[in-house]
This record gives sequence, C-alpha cells and structure tokens, in this order.
Amino acid sequence: MNSYILDSSILEKFKQAVSDHDDFLINTYGNHNGKNLWNLICSAKDWLSVNVNALPHINLNHAHEDVRSLNVLQLIMVYDLAIQAIEQLHRVFEMEHPLKKDNSYSVSWFQTMRNSRRSVLALERIRLT
Repeated sequence: MNSYILDSSILEKFKQAVSDHDDFLINTYGNHNGKNLWNLICSAKDWLSVNVNALPHINLNHAHEDVRSLNVLQLIMVYDLAIQAIEQLHRVFEMEHPLKKDNSYSVSWFQTMRNSRRSVLALERIRLT
C-alpha cells in the first residue's frame, strides 16, 4: 500500500447522493437537450470508484526499476482519470470547475501531459529516487 490515496468517504457520499436522487437525475439528464448526460454521470462515478479503490494498491516501491516506472505511470494516469471525471461532472451540472483558472504547476502539468504527443517518452524518463 502507498500513501497516495484519495478520500473514499467523499466518493461514498457522492455515490449515495446519486442513488438517493437517481429518478430526478435520470429524468433531468437522461435527455438533456437531446443528449444523454445520465450516462456521463454514471461513467464519471464508475471511473472515480475505480481510481479511489485502486490507488492505494499501486506499488511505488517495487524492487524492479522498470516495474516502478510503469507504476509511476499508472499513478499519474489514475490521478488524471480522476481529474477528468470531476471535470466531466462539472460540465454535466453546468458548474464552473474550481481549478479551471488555476495555472499552478500540477494542473498545467497534467494538461500538458494529456495533450502532449511525447508524454509517453517523458513518463519513461521518470524514476523514483
């Protein structure tokens, strides 16, 4: 287990809120301006669940350096998927994302890595010290 975890209680509260109000959500977002946004809500919820539950099991201390490199890539991808799921929920619910105007290193780094054609090469160079 590693210390890079996301708070699962927040996910559980979100999943419960979706469950408690699923009739409203389906009726409101099942056909929202001709688009099925309910599917996007469910997809985001599922990806958040996968990420929150898998994240603690990424082994960043593996004995083999190549495996550690792949695990770092996995860690970055998990965080990026979680960010994308949260951004998707903000778009569905027409809410401004609180980090939309954030130009901090971490936010811009994820955006650069996501958009860069050379991101895989850059990630292969990352080594844990």
